[in-house]
Amino acid sequence: SRNNAAVSAAREAFTTAKNLKSEDAWKKAGVAAREAVTIYQNNARETSSQEALEAAQQKDYWTEQANLADVKALATSPCDDDFWSQFNRGNAIMKMTREKFGSPVSPAMKEFSAHPSEMTLRATGKSFAIAMSSSEAEEALETAEIFAKISSDGAKLRRKDKINAATQENVDCSATITREMVEFSRALAAFKRAQESVLPLSDH
Repeated sequence: SRNNAAVSAAREAFTTAKNLKSEDAWKKAGVAAREAVTIYQNNARETSSQEALEAAQQKDYWTEQANLADVKALATSPCDDDFWSQFNRGNAIMKMTREKFGSPVSPAMKEFSAHPSEMTLRATGKSFAIAMSSSEAEEALETAEIFAKISSDGAKLRRKDKINAATQENVDCSATITREMVEFSRALAAFKRAQESVLPLSDH
């Protein structure tokens, strides 16, 4: 079906982008993810309530993946190796991450990190996280760790260079958010692994 073809194309585009690690490949992955979003958006309107719920979860997941591809495309775009080019690149990545993902760590997500369970996961209201397979959760953790390292290194670098207090606060805030996102992603990946070890693999 057209739905399966679009999702297969999106998955394939992400696999290619992860292998090539190039700006162009990540841009193509973003386009493919947005095509999957459009299809699931239409499905959510046209199908029965259970199918509509599943379509909505997949729409959220692919929206998240499309945003991720945008950030990865920026992170892999050509950049000079001098200090200010790297400084501006780091700021641009953090700014885009905040704009695309908001302040992603809600109190409910912190509660799940501390006490992972089906109930605390559902309480987060993050349908993309609820719908994830363990392999998708592992990928999300890997990405969160990359962002956390960028933010943490950036915060240390800025402190060393004695930047103004407002910029330092902004950078430290990003480092805290990404660290908390790693904690949530790590808890989610472990929970999904445990879930799949006792349940039959669900077909996403």
